[in-house]
Amino acid sequence: MTTDEIKRILQNFVPYGDDDLENDNESYLYDLTEKLQKNNDAENAFDDIFRLLENYPEADFGSPGPLVHTLELFRGKYETRLLDSLSRKPTTLTVWMLNRIINSASSSEREMYTGVMRDLLNDPQLKVNIHEAIIDFLKFQGAS
Repeated sequence: MTTDEIKRILQNFVPYGDDDLENDNESYLYDLTEKLQKNNDAENAFDDIFRLLENYPEADFGSPGPLVHTLELFRGKYETRLLDSLSRKPTTLTVWMLNRIINSASSSEREMYTGVMRDLLNDPQLKVNIHEAIIDFLKFQGAS
């Protein structure tokens, strides 16, 4: 399956509800992302992955799930797009991704990424659950 085909699927994907016993997001997306990972141009789908996370912030995509695992395979290539996504619409999963980056960052990167996380608290549109998650992550990082 080409990356363009996968992008179209991601752009049109509507997550299954928790009450759908026949389908689940995680299994479906693992199958899709396994195909994406084989493509040399997989990076071209990163924005579509982040838009999916932004468009469905309450959907269960796993913990952290196939989308996050796929992005994290491309260390050094997805982080800027994550920051772009966080500036558009932070979600619980994208904030968690930022925390995961901080966990393994060098001291200078850690300081920069922690600053990004702190700055998210200034977003007047930030939902309460995401605000609380950021506070928890900052405490965990010793940066509150």
